[in-house]
Amino acid sequence: MNLVWWFKVEKGTIIFQRDEFDNYYRSVLNGGKYVDPDCREDIDTPYYNFLTEFLRKRESESNYKNKYSFIPPKLAKLTSDSEKKIKDNDKYKIVVKQNDELLFRLTSDQFGFSGDEYVYQQSYGHLKYPLARINYLSKNESIDERKRILNKLINYVKNTRTLGGSFIWPTPKKSEGFRNSKYNMSRGVGSYIEDRVDLTLLEIKHALDGEYHKSQHKDDILYALYIKNTDGIRTWLDHFETFEKFVDYFMFNNFIENGMPINILTGKAICEEEVKKYKNKTCQIKNLKLSELLEMIERLENMIINRTCLMEEHIKDYIVKRYNMD
Repeated sequence: MNLVWWFKVEKGTIIFQRDEFDNYYRSVLNGGKYVDPDCREDIDTPYYNFLTEFLRKRESESNYKNKYSFIPPKLAKLTSDSEKKIKDNDKYKIVVKQNDELLFRLTSDQFGFSGDEYVYQQSYGHLKYPLARINYLSKNESIDERKRILNKLINYVKNTRTLGGSFIWPTPKKSEGFRNSKYNMSRGVGSYIEDRVDLTLLEIKHALDGEYHKSQHKDDILYALYIKNTDGIRTWLDHFETFEKFVDYFMFNNFIENGMPINILTGKAICEEEVKKYKNKTCQIKNLKLSELLEMIERLENMIINRTCLMEEHIKDYIVKRYNMD
């Protein structure tokens, strides 16, 4: 996609997007093609290199007995010649090894809601996808107000397709063929989670708090996948031992309040009673008013920017070194 990347924008985070992104994304709203920087079509950005370095550094700082090693995608922009020669590497995914044994591959999952052209092109897209709904509902506003809303939407996409806007999920080994994470595919807009980071974190908490082993929360999307260790997701999550350690490792701290994920709709710690409404689908993002949607994405954007700054600061030496070499 002929992407360019640079170090700092007005909010202080690295943007993995093409130059003049604002004008470009306006064309996406009308059918122009767009893919997130963690997709294989954009593998020639340094996104996965930065993500791999973050994992390497966090792992080296941990006290886990059987540490993981991480190999960046062969085709990622900053992958070195020596890294390209490592056994069992993958063109598009991060490879995870333990004691030189290949465990699985990792893929990024940007959780800022789908923003490709497909969600805007669908005649029913505004009934499913939050960003498409914002675009659709803004058409009822004045010309100036619609322009303001679309600028907000465009900046949201630009600022959330970053390191701090992603989960990382395991996918099968290369020899096993299937490249996608089943949990990633299952937690989308068709589910009660609706691609929400808060509800996803809550399911991870249920797993790492040992509640699945007590046969609790069987209606969680993660439950059966975790019990069966589908794609190695139990192996991956259990590596971090506790939910608190998982949050610290991946710097999700500003997504948590009093040990619970922050509800992106309210800004307060989520409670299990609220989750019942989401699971019963009596309260869904796709039914929110325009003002509520805008408030939600503004809150989520700020949370993601905060996390991104922390993650980038943690690997700043690597970023500066590789940038100067490039």
